Amino acid sequence: MIKSVFLAAAVLGVANACQNAAAADGYEVSGQLKNAPAGTVLHLSELTSNQFVEKNQTKTDAAGKFTLKGVAVTSGIFQLKVDEANQVLLLLDNKTRVQLSGDAKSLPTTYTVTGSKDAEVLRQLTRVMQGTKGQLDGLSQRFNAAGQAGK
Repeated sequence: MIKSVFLAAAVLGVANACQNAAAADGYEVSGQLKNAPAGTVLHLSELTSNQFVEKNQTKTDAAGKFTLKGVAVTSGIFQLKVDEANQVLLLLDNKTRVQLSGDAKSLPTTYTVTGSKDAEVLRQLTRVMQGTKGQLDGLSQRFNAAGQAGK
């Protein structure tokens, strides 16, 4: 009797582990974008040693909703891109389930991401870097103006 209970528990444990492994096999990026008419193409690319390589693409539906699924060989940096001016970076692995929202016409400054602490931290870092870049651009303009004025 005890052997039967252990055997049944072992079988259920293995079945549950297989089910969980299958559910966690691959990443998923889903969400909704404002100002993304039906058929807007989204590209998901992985950063390799020196360039982004496209892994997947999808189109938005009439409400701007989308889903991208795939398998990552290792954890890595991915780029979700609407166009050259509207792209964001995500950290993905085969257990990542990310929900992303924002405005397709100003994605870098409007997007939010949930479901992955790493992706959220990367978003915060990107926002800080964008602010710093703005400040540096302002200082550069002032420096150039002062140089032209002979100061």
